[in-house]
Order: sequence, then C-alpha cells, then structure tokens
Amino acid sequence: MQGCDVGDTVALFTRILGVYLHMTDEEVPADVKKWNVKILRLNRQNRHTDMAEAGHFYSELDKHLNANPAKAATLAF
Repeated sequence: MQGCDVGDTVALFTRILGVYLHMTDEEVPADVKKWNVKILRLNRQNRHTDMAEAGHFYSELDKHLNANPAKAATLAF
C-alpha cells in the first residue's frame, strides 16, 4: 500500500478485514504473509473456479461483519 508504513498496515488489518488476491502461479510477498489478511487465490488456467473464491470472500465478509456488528451497522451499500 503506497503511503503507509509497514507498522501502519499491520495495525490497519487488526481493525478491518483485509483480503489479498493473487494468482496461484505467483508467490505471496513476505510482507503480506505477516499481515492479518485472508489470502484468496485465482488460477489462470482454471478461471471457472473464480466463483468459488468469490464465495470465500463473501463468507469471510459475513464472518467479519457478524463479529463486529457496529461495523455492519455503518456499512453503506
């Protein structure tokens, strides 16, 4: 994330849901592995599996919002 120190990023993901999306043939950066983020993987050769990863994303979002009702109340659609 541009403009953020590593310390700021780590603190940020303790309060909000972080999601890192990457291709399965690419390495996840070492800094990202230290963050409290959900890592979602897309496969370049099997793009039909993208919907399953989208389902994982919404499942994680639901868990996060149910654990933090105050955030869910302020969520704008």
